[in-house]
Amino acid sequence: MNPRYGLGARALAVGVLLLGAGVRSARAASAGFEALSGSVRLPEADGVTIGHGRIVRQQLTPGELSEPLRFSVTLRMRDLEGLQARIASGGLVAASEMEAEYLPLRGDYDRVVAWLTSWGFTVTMPDSAHTSVFVQGSVADVARAFGVAFARVAVSDGEYTSAVAAPMIPAGLAPVVLSVNGLQPEFRLRHVRSRALAPQDLYGGLVYVTPDNVASAYNFPRSATGAGQIIAVPGEGPVAVSDLSAFWNATGVSQSVANFTSINVNGGPGNNPPSGGTDEADLDVQWAGAMAPGAAIRLYLAVNVFETFTQIMNDLPSHPGMTVVSISYGDTEGNQGRFTLQSFSQVFAQMGAAGLSVLASSGDSGSNPTPGAGAGGYSAGNPLAVNYPASDPSVTGVGGTDVQYSGSWAYSGELVWNQISGGKSASGGGVSGFFTKPSWQVGGSLLASQIERCVPDVSAISVADLN
Repeated sequence: MNPRYGLGARALAVGVLLLGAGVRSARAASAGFEALSGSVRLPEADGVTIGHGRIVRQQLTPGELSEPLRFSVTLRMRDLEGLQARIASGGLVAASEMEAEYLPLRGDYDRVVAWLTSWGFTVTMPDSAHTSVFVQGSVADVARAFGVAFARVAVSDGEYTSAVAAPMIPAGLAPVVLSVNGLQPEFRLRHVRSRALAPQDLYGGLVYVTPDNVASAYNFPRSATGAGQIIAVPGEGPVAVSDLSAFWNATGVSQSVANFTSINVNGGPGNNPPSGGTDEADLDVQWAGAMAPGAAIRLYLAVNVFETFTQIMNDLPSHPGMTVVSISYGDTEGNQGRFTLQSFSQVFAQMGAAGLSVLASSGDSGSNPTPGAGAGGYSAGNPLAVNYPASDPSVTGVGGTDVQYSGSWAYSGELVWNQISGGKSASGGGVSGFFTKPSWQVGGSLLASQIERCVPDVSAISVADLN
């Protein structure tokens, strides 16, 4: 135990474990520690509602306290806004300049690592940009070290052991630490629901659009195969190579399974990927490979997508052909702590500075998405919201359209994808509640009085109709 920081935190945490969330005011007043309230969603005034979940039990069982928890501590980058402005103007930033001007200082990173390991936490993966420390420990260890209360929180897909108060860190580290991420696993980014465009006529008698139909609709030059480039696809579940070859063979695509690599990040999701994660990853890889048949595809599998984004940056020096990151994760902006959003935003800025084009789905829930539904689920009663990371200023938000084809598969028109009346589903979009307009959204057809970032940036086929 580090004698500089340990005693106060341990004494503080004993009260947390005994009294639960009711000690928040005492914790905030504790000398020598500062709360990182932007790291978590705090309970509402009723003391029970927390985001789209509800606290169902304050006291954890011994088994729940001993469960392992993987989380990360993210340091503040220097001059993030300045870096984002450079990226918005189309500039790249050399690694040496990133070190000198923008990345957190290595010495500060080492101090954070030393404090975490003094509490017995294990560092689980590196970060070449020395921005986030990825660690693991038991729930009880996290409660003691950070003086944070945990409870059982129920959301639509089950119950989770989740922080219900802000984590606290030593005041000496507070100026350099941005956020503690992963203490509320129920609020993770989830895969969006996608519309399958596979040529099912070859399997079950239905007619769906093919990669050639898509390329023809957008006058896509088939000579632009993506040869020599690598597309990174974050995923939650493994993809069967046989599925890829069946799709590419059936559609006449020249892509080869030899171009496909699957990477387990920090151990990967194991044998229990989230529901729908495998289907979504399969679809993403199939279509990325079909539209760029000369490109290599790297599927990054992880329990925590934040680990995936960091691993992509770790791999970039050894895979310099990696130029595109295609993301089908999302959740409403407000469902994340504001410093958690900035933690993501920092790594997206690092990607942009290195020349990676990051694209993310704007969601499948129209203007009023249901929080925590993986960007899937619409209700007019939901608040207006956009999905993250599509709203990030370093990310290109991609919306969906309904393309009309004639009987000869000739492109004959395109409308925004909107099936609110039937499938309760539509292309996501709107105005960010967190990010201002990047420079390339100023002017043009956007209202001059609108200062927030607008989503999406571009749109493309998501469903198709054959007339």
